[in-house]
Amino acid sequence: MRATSSMRGGDVRWVRSNCSTLVTISVMTSFLALNIVTVTAAARMIYSMGRDRMLPGFLAHVNDRRAPSRAALVVGIFGIAVTLIFGSIYSAEEAATWGSYIATLFFIVAYALLIVGVVRLYWNQYRDEFSYVRHVAVPIASLIGVGIVAYGNVHPTPPSPLRWFIWATLAVTLVAALVAMWLERRDPEKLVKAGQLFAAATPEEADVRPDVDPLVPGGQPV
Repeated sequence: MRATSSMRGGDVRWVRSNCSTLVTISVMTSFLALNIVTVTAAARMIYSMGRDRMLPGFLAHVNDRRAPSRAALVVGIFGIAVTLIFGSIYSAEEAATWGSYIATLFFIVAYALLIVGVVRLYWNQYRDEFSYVRHVAVPIASLIGVGIVAYGNVHPTPPSPLRWFIWATLAVTLVAALVAMWLERRDPEKLVKAGQLFAAATPEEADVRPDVDPLVPGGQPV
């Protein structure tokens, strides 16, 4: 297996060792699991946006198993199209390396924000349930773990174009934070609706929302 310039010494050592087959299988299964999770999450997001008419209503369809089948089909077609386009321009190795790296950076940011958000949620809205062990000690330990992972991904600084993905991740995070702050001041109701959209992204959870009509398997909201 040929090592790319983005690989570091430890990576090359493992690839060239007798564990190369095991490493390859581990990477393949990890990518497969990640793709399944990504398709599932994206389909549910698209479904919920169709349900709330932020996207065409036909995307709110669920099949007999209460799965957002049309949304999943859209995600699959989009994924195939992106794969074919980028695959015709870049090698599979380059596309996989770039895609996995920038996804890792966004996951790191998302986990860090989630940890901080949970602490704020319990401190501001569930003070009687607040625990210094579960909501202080555990989050701090989690943030340390996330920080270690983040440090390992950005130091030493990877070669281009991977190094630019670091700045792109920070820029997107900053813009998203500024937009959220602007919405909170100008139109807080929209910010609340956006949170409700992601909080009820599954057909099962949508049935308990008072502002959303119940779903009928094999159809759309009635």
